Amino acid sequence: MFQKTTPDNSTSPILQQPDSEQGFTDILQAESNQAIHKGSIYASIFGLLGALFMLLGKLMGMPGDFLIPAIWACLAGLYAALIAWLSRKGQLSSFGQIMTVVGYVSVPTLLYGIAHFLLPMGAATYITGPPSYLYMFMILLTGFMFNEKFSAVAGIVAGVQYFLVYLLAEPHFREVSCSDPMFIQDLTGGLFYFFKALLMIFTGFAVGILAVQHKGLIQRILSEECQRKAIDRLFGTFVSPEIKAQIMQLREGAPGERIEAVILFADIRSFTTLCEKIQPEIVVNLLNTYFERIGPCINRNGGVIDKYIGDAVMATFGAVVPLENSSLSAVTASREMLFALSDLNHDFSRQGLPELAIGIGLHRGDVILGAIGSKNRREFTVIGDTVNTASRLESMCKSCDSPLIISEAVLLALPNEHREKFLPHGKMELKGKSNKVGIFGIAQ
Repeated sequence: MFQKTTPDNSTSPILQQPDSEQGFTDILQAESNQAIHKGSIYASIFGLLGALFMLLGKLMGMPGDFLIPAIWACLAGLYAALIAWLSRKGQLSSFGQIMTVVGYVSVPTLLYGIAHFLLPMGAATYITGPPSYLYMFMILLTGFMFNEKFSAVAGIVAGVQYFLVYLLAEPHFREVSCSDPMFIQDLTGGLFYFFKALLMIFTGFAVGILAVQHKGLIQRILSEECQRKAIDRLFGTFVSPEIKAQIMQLREGAPGERIEAVILFADIRSFTTLCEKIQPEIVVNLLNTYFERIGPCINRNGGVIDKYIGDAVMATFGAVVPLENSSLSAVTASREMLFALSDLNHDFSRQGLPELAIGIGLHRGDVILGAIGSKNRREFTVIGDTVNTASRLESMCKSCDSPLIISEAVLLALPNEHREKFLPHGKMELKGKSNKVGIFGIAQ
């Protein structure tokens, strides 16, 4: 009776995230708080342990004077501990975060300030040492906060502070002498420190630009993932990955887009009577098994299941995913559904379960495609007279003694060899319709 096709045994994987720009910003701020908290804990441990080791080295008579670096490391560790405590619940505001960045970038300046007041050569003692590298390291770390303002401020603060430190150290550079004039120039020349300060400022802006680009990339990824999950909620797990990929490529467009499509309605015959005779648990199992069998028939022919209405299924062909011939795709899917139901009834019969009979109605015409519903609950669906007509055609299956009824609009869009498989039932007046519709039923 129906030409059997090879079943599709492939399964579709089930494809979480902020729903708005503000939600994304809140997530980034929360992540920044968490990063500051964890980083501050490690910085505190590193600073305090470093101070302890340097003090122990001094007590053990190790060469070199580590008292000033030890004091500096201890103060830096205590500052990091304070920040870790303030950010323990992730409550640092944007202003609090930027002040934290300023504080961390200023850590090397703290050492230079201590040296200026306590050492003979003042800030010049450490100005070319490892602490100067810490400026650049702190600027680079701000990039992980994904806020260009933080990075820019860090670069400006570091550059300005470092050049001011040079101005403090400059009088002591006059006491430095060496036979190599190039060495003296690189060590004491103001232009060298000016360009180094400019490099810090430039690095801050460069890191900020990279942070913005990566933030945008992350936001796009999260947005696409959010859309994929929305598609899962709207279309169910029967929608194939290929169709989901095509939906993702469609332009967002304005709500209420008019488009031509074929609407499919399928309903189980006498389902209310069936529910009265068997247990609810068995009914649910029957329905789930039935939907699992017919869903792939729709998907592999390019259709999209719009919704389940109790025991009924509504699907669209050509509305969401463009098709070469949506009428042919819908008819092919319908025939495969009837064939799949025949196999399913054999299984039910062997299990002593009641067999199912369905009616399918197809109609072609313009529909409105868009997100329908309230602000809190929207459904991506199609509406219009075409949908209502398809539903009415499905209800005619029983009176026409045909499991598949199509409208004349669907028939005329089919190739000639497929039209011959349908018998005319004349023009009929459908419920709620003022004009009669030509209907055709599939030959048994």
